[in-house]
Amino acid sequence: MSKKSLSPILATAAVVALSATLAPVATAQSSMSSLFSGSSSGSSSSSGNNGGGGNGHAQEVSPGIDTTLIGDLLGPELSEEIGLLVGDLGVMAQFGEGEEIAIIFGDSWRGNKLGNGDWIRIPGVVGVKQNGRIKILRPLNEGDIAQELVDIPEDGILTVIPSDIINIDGTLYMQGMRVRGIGNVLQTHIWRSTDNGQNWDRIGTAKPGFSSGMTNLISWAEGPD
Repeated sequence: MSKKSLSPILATAAVVALSATLAPVATAQSSMSSLFSGSSSGSSSSSGNNGGGGNGHAQEVSPGIDTTLIGDLLGPELSEEIGLLVGDLGVMAQFGEGEEIAIIFGDSWRGNKLGNGDWIRIPGVVGVKQNGRIKILRPLNEGDIAQELVDIPEDGILTVIPSDIINIDGTLYMQGMRVRGIGNVLQTHIWRSTDNGQNWDRIGTAKPGFSSGMTNLISWAEGPD
């Protein structure tokens, strides 16, 4: 895959919503969950519960963790031009030329709140950091409207949840799990993109019980070599 190795950091719990700090290319990438969503754009866990008091914001933060609400990432006047107003979860990596960021979401919707409009699974956007905020520029896929990045079998409530992406020497790698509801992982996959996230090839698949399930949700980091 590369002369450099990938060291997966195993995780057994959902990622905590944090103010995102971009790491350099090919270093540990930040993961986001609530994506600083407000009442207009909303956010949820993939179980359909946003974990907050109905306004899309988490009401409690674990002791010892400092967070700052920066503002909405998706929503009217922010991302409506690309047809994506609500995004669940979110993983990102710096890529391409300059300071552009690839951001890939889990379950997302085209309407202005959770569950409204078309349901899109694992779409991606391109953003850039400006004045301490992330501005959405365009879809990660070709075209003007954000679309699903990987093929998803149409069998009811099956969805794909991304765990993390990393940029190694200009190639993006993404790990994620196909689920039929939280707690019911069907498979985990690794995808690769050599064209800045527009197209993805699946290069690895594992059963949910692999390593006693400890690799169902991982975070990428570059190995020391």
